[in-house]
Amino acid sequence: MPCHYMPGLTIDSREIEIGGDEFHHITHVMRHSVGASLLLTSGDGVLADVVVTAIGRHSLRARVTATRTHEKSRPRLACAFSLLRGKHDHLIVEKLTELGVSAFYPFTCEHSVRRPSGNTTARFVTVATAAMKQCDGAFLPLVHDTQPLRQTLDAIRAAGYTPLVASETECGSLLPVALGKVTGDMCLVIGPEGGWSEAEREWFEAEGLHTVSLGNHVLRAETAAIAGAGMVVGAFLSGNSEFY
Repeated sequence: MPCHYMPGLTIDSREIEIGGDEFHHITHVMRHSVGASLLLTSGDGVLADVVVTAIGRHSLRARVTATRTHEKSRPRLACAFSLLRGKHDHLIVEKLTELGVSAFYPFTCEHSVRRPSGNTTARFVTVATAAMKQCDGAFLPLVHDTQPLRQTLDAIRAAGYTPLVASETECGSLLPVALGKVTGDMCLVIGPEGGWSEAEREWFEAEGLHTVSLGNHVLRAETAAIAGAGMVVGAFLSGNSEFY
């Protein structure tokens, strides 16, 4: 069943008070009543089964009946992506949250079709939260503020990720093959609708960044992100069937 987000939840929680948007969703949208069983997620590894014991005007109380924890597996996978038109970048955040991506790094580059607004980050967080809840996820990915491409790549490397730049012109290094040559945490870097500029390609080469191919078809940016993340998670699972 879809779970509800409770960032204050811990493994030692016994009684929970739920208010705000989650209270509204539980009582007015899902129309749960006293005695209903719910699943809660902390967003940082804790899941809890609870039973509603009382409902007030602005909040409800629930008793914890069971808790369990997940450890975030290593290596971690992140995704950097150019802002896209038509909320297609929301699709990246939604589907990669479902796949267990740890962090998102939105960026702008030469061919980006839109620029961030004041609530861009908040909207991505909302999408990620909804996807985590819908799929009973234990972890909410970290969404970074949008930055220009070069600053984003600096931040990715500073966080310990190896960037893997998806490129439609790359012919010699398929992503599944490249994964065998990279160790540690990785970040897929997905370009804009118009592809990378020549200057950006030259900069990738000068910086010694890994450029990878996702196959023989030209993919839309959001498709590339989902396909690439699926390949990486599949590789992680083949080495560790408990990967989460």
